[in-house]
Amino acid sequence: MIADGTALVNAFDNVPDGGDRVLMLTGGIDDYTGVSVDFTTNAEVAIIGDGTQILTGTSSGSFLQNGSDSIVYFGSVSIGGNLSGSGLACSGSSVWLDDSEVRNNDSVGLTVSGGCAAHLRRSVVSNNNGTGATISGSGTSIDLLNSMFSNNDGGGIEAAGATTQVVLKTSVIASNGNNSSLFGGLSLDGTDLQAVYTTIAGNDSSNPQMSIRCLGSVSGMVRNSILVGEDPDSVGECQELMLTNSGTDGGDEPSNTVVGAFDVSWFEDPAMGDFRLSDLGRETFEGIAMWQDGDPQTDIDGDPISMETPSFPGYDQPSR
Repeated sequence: MIADGTALVNAFDNVPDGGDRVLMLTGGIDDYTGVSVDFTTNAEVAIIGDGTQILTGTSSGSFLQNGSDSIVYFGSVSIGGNLSGSGLACSGSSVWLDDSEVRNNDSVGLTVSGGCAAHLRRSVVSNNNGTGATISGSGTSIDLLNSMFSNNDGGGIEAAGATTQVVLKTSVIASNGNNSSLFGGLSLDGTDLQAVYTTIAGNDSSNPQMSIRCLGSVSGMVRNSILVGEDPDSVGECQELMLTNSGTDGGDEPSNTVVGAFDVSWFEDPAMGDFRLSDLGRETFEGIAMWQDGDPQTDIDGDPISMETPSFPGYDQPSR
């Protein structure tokens, strides 16, 4: 049982090479501030909270910087409140976040580099002053399942470098960026993007590519999704990116349906981060998506996605 930040640092220091540890957090909301862990041991550590703990880094670094072949798993914790730096960094390793949050950091929420693989399930990255996540370096990746990136001032996810990958399933990239940021939802350069049943909505930036900005060669596909920026035609010139069976604000792919720019009335409560479809949204987006083998079988709430008939794009399958 780990009750404060000093004990947490000591626990990491005592993990042997090749070993593993499960660290149960029992402290309160203010017991893990000003903690910075540099974990490069070839070992596996799981940090489990009860949903109330906030892990905050220091002025010189994020809460956790893990590398080498380490694996770090977070469950039911928040990583945030760093007033001068980023939340979490990994390089050449892997990190998992389940039912967790990365928010309110002065810089980037997640810095993923050097071949690190970041996995988020049922997690939220929001309200960071910089980008929600930066992805760089050969073989580096991030994948989201039932997760959300929202209200990050610098934009949602920025990925650059050959063989980087972004995977989005039943997730949300929404309300990121502003009219002075370089991008809004996704900025991709040399990246492979795989996105299905994902809502990319209400993102803003200083250039028109508010949903997806492609700077260089971008491969992959976006399918059965919603892509609507603050202004229309928000997907950039992404020559090798296949965009099909989606509700969009521009383009001429015949399997897509052009619905126009972002409209708050399509969603239940965007201001509170709820991008489930409203009654008007159901009318607007019904019948656009078509399930394929390998797609998710359930939406964000565990409701089934129709495998036989056209359905709704995005992360929500409302009752018909």
